Amino acid sequence: MKRRGQIPVARLDAGERRRMCTRKRRYSSEGDALDAAMLAGAERRRKAYLCPLCGRWHLTTA
Repeated sequence: MKRRGQIPVARLDAGERRRMCTRKRRYSSEGDALDAAMLAGAERRRKAYLCPLCGRWHLTTA
């Protein structure tokens, strides 16, 4: 389900996708990303994904 006003990633240009990536924290592994979510108390609301742009792991809202 999409949030209101959210533009699908496929419709964004390469520059905007790169900016979305650079604004997020990068983790070297999925475990590191999920550990960070757990420390923040948000592990149930966050999922880790491998970014196709930078090759590192980011967290996203589940």
